[in-house]
Amino acid sequence: MQRLSCPLKPDIKNPITVYQSLFKDAIYFEGVDLLKATVENWKDSLRNVDLSDVDLRGADLWGANLYHANLYHANLRGAQLMGANLRGAKLMGAKLRIADLSYAEMRGADLRGADFRYDSISDADLTSAKLIGADLRYAYVRDADVSDADLRGADLRGANLRGAWVRVADLSDAYLKEADLSGANLSGANLRVAFLYEADMSGADLRCTDLYHADLRLADLSSADLRVANLSGAYLFKAYLFEADLLKADLSGADLYLADLTRADLSGADLMGADLKGAVLDGVIFKETKNLEKDQLSKSYYMDNPPTNLPEGIDPPPQFEEWKKLYPEERKKQIIYK
Repeated sequence: MQRLSCPLKPDIKNPITVYQSLFKDAIYFEGVDLLKATVENWKDSLRNVDLSDVDLRGADLWGANLYHANLYHANLRGAQLMGANLRGAKLMGAKLRIADLSYAEMRGADLRGADFRYDSISDADLTSAKLIGADLRYAYVRDADVSDADLRGADLRGANLRGAWVRVADLSDAYLKEADLSGANLSGANLRVAFLYEADMSGADLRCTDLYHADLRLADLSSADLRVANLSGAYLFKAYLFEADLLKADLSGADLYLADLTRADLSGADLMGADLKGAVLDGVIFKETKNLEKDQLSKSYYMDNPPTNLPEGIDPPPQFEEWKKLYPEERKKQIIYK
């Protein structure tokens, strides 16, 4: 009904519109509003319904039952979908910008390429949902369950995922610049080659997470649990790893240039070929650390408390005042990047 066209309405005061009405069609706006009202009235009984390509902008679908509904390319911009049942629904390419999906049930939904910009998706269930290439820029996903979801290549820059459950989700090649993942549970997640520049991951659970070649420059990983995480080849330039737990983590080939590892636990971690130039190593625990070479610590430093449990034959790095004299060029770079 919404796709029906009608002749352009002529305006006798504007002669050109009279001519255009003979050859041009216009959108049947009454049909758009009528279908929208019908959907709102029957929102409790929309299981398996086909609403592909429909215009439901601003629709009141609070608590609607859209179980396995087809909303392919539907326009739901600004719609109220709080607590709606969208389990297994097809929303590929749907426009959901500034919609309210908080507490919505979207388990197993197909949301590939959907537009969620600035949406409220807090406390929603997105378990096992398909979000490949979805646009979640600045979306509010706080405390949502995104476990086992497929977010490959999704755009989550500036998104708020604080306290969210993202366990074993696939976020490979996802764009998470300046995203808030503080306190989130990302254990076992795939973040290979993900872009996490300046992301806040403080206190996050990142156990067994795959961060191979992830871009974590200037990221906040303070107090994060990174036990047995794969950080091989990761870019951790100026990353903040204060009191991070890196027990048995793989940091081989990682770039930790100017990173702050104050009081971090690197027990049993693999540091083969890791770049630690200019890194702050105050009170770092190096118990049973693997593949640590003597020259790797030569250009790092500590402020007050030297690192502990260094492997035999490995000397502690210089203290800050001495380091400044030994490596003035590194000190200049440190100041520039503050």
